[in-house]
Amino acid sequence: QAHGQYRHIHVFVGDETVTVIDLDRSRPSDPAQDLGEYIHRMRTKRFKATGGQSRAEEATTAFLEEYGAKLPGNLINLPYYWGYHNLVSLWRYMKSATSEDPKWNEMIEFYESEFERAASFRWSE
Repeated sequence: QAHGQYRHIHVFVGDETVTVIDLDRSRPSDPAQDLGEYIHRMRTKRFKATGGQSRAEEATTAFLEEYGAKLPGNLINLPYYWGYHNLVSLWRYMKSATSEDPKWNEMIEFYESEFERAASFRWSE
């Protein structure tokens, strides 16, 4: 089962429970689809909030290690979905901004490096 729009704003973590909301798009699907979107959005939000000075890499590694320890088979297609979400965000940015935008080069480089990070991801059990 996949959420269909798995974003950090839909996840609430408590001391003993985790609650996910907004399940109206939930359907049978590859779980890597949700994982790719979640990781992409988390990393992008941190980059934009901190100008690249974040702990997104540490958070990504910790998340994937914990997730992979429980459901390693769900990570097989992660590079495809993670890369897909990076490309869509790059295209949307390029459509809404111009090369005169002061953050143009920074954002283009970010999305390119994120795509490369996603493409090079390999899960080893």
